[in-house]
Amino acid sequence: MLYVAPKGDDSDPTTQARVSVGGRLVPVADRDGARERYLRRQPEAVLYADFADFAFVRLEPDSAHLVAGFGRIVDLEPAALLSGAAETEAVAQMEAGAAAHMDDDHADAMALMANVIAGVPSGPWRAVGIDPRGIDLGCGSRVVRVEFDAPATNGTEVRMALVALTKRARARLAETPAATG
Repeated sequence: MLYVAPKGDDSDPTTQARVSVGGRLVPVADRDGARERYLRRQPEAVLYADFADFAFVRLEPDSAHLVAGFGRIVDLEPAALLSGAAETEAVAQMEAGAAAHMDDDHADAMALMANVIAGVPSGPWRAVGIDPRGIDLGCGSRVVRVEFDAPATNGTEVRMALVALTKRARARLAETPAATG
């Protein structure tokens, strides 16, 4: 059983929205790709990621239980939590290159997304994950998620979604009183 809840303040986690997901853990087929993705998000794990007892697995869900608040509790179909296999594979194939491109050429855009859309402090934000639904940005040990306006099914759509997020962040920044004078 995997329990997922938003990171946030130190309040009682049982009062937060959360989902429990049950299923099977299976070894990943592309260990090198999984290792690369994991280390982008957890760079300190380079110290132990190659140990013989360290494995990369994926969860194949067979149940999900959402607690969204008092009296708002539902069982979900596992498919409701997943992107389509074709879309996920297409984006996974270009993820490392897209993340490197964002890090190398668009650090300013990622800082805007983190600051203006996610509402977190300034810092050297970098792309630690891209999937069909959004981008994960990391700064030190902190990771924030910025969702795309619509799911992306291929590299072109990921690029368009990232451009749209950057434009949205710039527009919001321009609307703030500090930005206008």
